[in-house]
Amino acid sequence: MLSPARALADAFFEKPGGGKVIVGGVFEVGGGGTANGWLAPVSAYRGVGLSTHAEYGLTKSLTLLARTESGSSWLGDRDARGAGAIGVRGLLFDAGALQVAAQALASVGAGLDRLPLGRHGSGFALDARLAAVTTFKAAQSPAFFMVSAGLRVAEGEAAGGRLDATLGFRPFASLLLLAQVFGRLDDDPALSRRVGMFRVQASAITDLTPEWSVQAGVFAGLPTNRTGRERGLVAAVIRRF
Repeated sequence: MLSPARALADAFFEKPGGGKVIVGGVFEVGGGGTANGWLAPVSAYRGVGLSTHAEYGLTKSLTLLARTESGSSWLGDRDARGAGAIGVRGLLFDAGALQVAAQALASVGAGLDRLPLGRHGSGFALDARLAAVTTFKAAQSPAFFMVSAGLRVAEGEAAGGRLDATLGFRPFASLLLLAQVFGRLDDDPALSRRVGMFRVQASAITDLTPEWSVQAGVFAGLPTNRTGRERGLVAAVIRRF
């Protein structure tokens, strides 16, 4: 499961003394097992999650991050998860329409950013990545493209790669449309192979007031050697201050 907060994270910076809080939920269903037999056949699983993501602008080029996650999945027995994280995002390069940033997020606990059918520990983990965002005009409306890539290392686990991309388009002043791709690749010691996950997501963020916004969307996961077909819904409430 992936938090809706990912839609507004990475290369954007908050104004000094300002920030935002995003409270989001996710619901997903899917099936495990693959044709090549890497997984035991599984008819279906369900998962729900709740996350809170906060950002605070310390300076114009440094943003502080905090996140909490909790959720459950059902694959036979109920599997509960939870995690807390803190981090920082710093500006490396600013050319106006192009920004490059570095971000590090340290967490403790088994969070929602795990393969649904995989093992998960509760130790320390570090997610470090570089992100670049460029802004432009599309059909005379503001748009942006953002990509981030990096590594996630966790206590007792092998390092894994992350690659996310977001295309945003604002056809109206109060509406932001997002198309996203989330990708990950991990080494699984139990299988002695690399396993991956790829998910596409589409959502819309509507500004109700300058301070309040809501987000709603859908996602689908591509079958890989570790996950079966999956699909789900995401929703969030965003409060800016």
